[in-house]
Amino acid sequence: MPNKLSSQRGQSIIEVLIATLVVGLVMVAIAAVLTMSVKNTAEGRYRNVATSEGQQVLEIFRRERVRLGWSAFQTALIGGEYCLNSLPAADDELADTLAQNIGVCEESYELGGTAFTRDVLVQKTADEVVVVVTVGWLDGDQPREVVLEQEFREYQ
Repeated sequence: MPNKLSSQRGQSIIEVLIATLVVGLVMVAIAAVLTMSVKNTAEGRYRNVATSEGQQVLEIFRRERVRLGWSAFQTALIGGEYCLNSLPAADDELADTLAQNIGVCEESYELGGTAFTRDVLVQKTADEVVVVVTVGWLDGDQPREVVLEQEFREYQ
């Protein structure tokens, strides 16, 4: 009888160790899933903010297209790359703001604890103006960006 009791004690210790190992593996898997979920939620939030920031720029170009009319709008714009980290006020001329912000953004602006850049590329042809807005930010060490494009034509 003593042999039977000692072998049962050994099996219960092994069972406890295996159960502990299984529970530990499950906890590690749950922690990994939660970490990934939090990361994806944060990236989605930054992507939404970046899209909104890019839409603001496109709205300014749309406003100027309506305010000036096609000919004056196309004439006032100069093709090239611009940094629009700060947007023009409602009564400012878009062409003046662009002239003061020629080139790619070298500095960023802070929004919600994250640094963003807002670059604008204006491409002109005889019958259209294409505006490409790129809003970028850093996600840890990884650069991320949202690109929005709008074509403007005389008859839209």
